[in-house]
Amino acid sequence: MNKLEIAQEINFKGNLFRTIRVSEKFNLKVGEIYNNQNRIESWCTQYGSYSVPQFHGEYEYFFRIKNAEGHEVDYENEEECEALGAVDCEDECEVLVLPTQKFKIVSISEGFEDVGYCEVELEVAE
Repeated sequence: MNKLEIAQEINFKGNLFRTIRVSEKFNLKVGEIYNNQNRIESWCTQYGSYSVPQFHGEYEYFFRIKNAEGHEVDYENEEECEALGAVDCEDECEVLVLPTQKFKIVSISEGFEDVGYCEVELEVAE
């Protein structure tokens, strides 16, 4: 069992969130397709506390998407958690989203100065 095999087992549809920090501002534009760099991405449900650990920098982005599909990690499945390196991570409420699912940017609320982050709303692209 690997990450791709797990991610292909779609068992979730709903609202997802993702927070990342980067060293340079993104050049995001409303109407463009969100670039997932052809990777399986980790998002979280509204009850999760997941933020992408490999991203560091002064600019924080908060992404949200409605009606996204993915694989909600089953933290009671030891084999799945071991394959994903998700041991002792129950509070993350992680959902894996396949790179084939595309999202369109519908709004950008750049608040680096006021609130310290930029909020980006996405929708599932047709």
